[in-house]
Amino acid sequence: MAEPIRFPGTVEWTGENPAIYLKERPDGPFTTMASFFRVMLSPHGRGHVLVLLQSPQEADPPPERANLCLHDNEPLARYLVGDFVRHFGNFRGVPGLDRLDYRKLDSVSSSGDARSSFGQTLRAGALTVELRWAGLGEPFCFVLPPEKSATGPEELGALLEELARSSPARSQSGTRAIGPRLSPRELEVVVLVASGKSNREVADSLAISVRTVETHRARVMQKLGLQGAASLTLWAVNRGLVRP
Repeated sequence: MAEPIRFPGTVEWTGENPAIYLKERPDGPFTTMASFFRVMLSPHGRGHVLVLLQSPQEADPPPERANLCLHDNEPLARYLVGDFVRHFGNFRGVPGLDRLDYRKLDSVSSSGDARSSFGQTLRAGALTVELRWAGLGEPFCFVLPPEKSATGPEELGALLEELARSSPARSQSGTRAIGPRLSPRELEVVVLVASGKSNREVADSLAISVRTVETHRARVMQKLGLQGAASLTLWAVNRGLVRP
């Protein structure tokens, strides 16, 4: 058996954290943001938390577009929002986090198969929120050191699945978001390029040729509809893959 890789320090929390981010146009601001946590281990125990921003760009929106934090463990919810969500690339500096309405969850249920498509249904009083993900590919893993992780002080380890299509948090909105599929290798190249590495440095890090790196970069840019390293870096930062 291979020797395990051990990292210094302690585990802050562990669990699942799928998310959905919606825009009306590719170059516009986010119009709906949802980050769901199923936490198995933390300083505040276990629990479920959904940060749902129906008005990300507003600190005090009307009730029908309220920015919510649904939870079954409020200390855990405030810990995750204060120490982690505020530092995620997409959430950093978003006014909608300033006055979250914390509401107690009545129930959380899961459906589907996490290897292909799955969903979460959350109920809090009269509110029902449905999250749906579909078109999932093969899972893959990566680890980012503290200087590259979205939250800064922590080592970030993640098991990800390629996502071809997601459905939004359905409370008041019926919009659908469709995103490109990046392969595990393409995502590795994105993270390294967005971290400031040259094609040669990326090639050395991944033990592949410079020509292969160039091919991956060109394919990624085409899939994402981007031009230039700066736009690719911004794309990675907005998704919390690297720090700005």
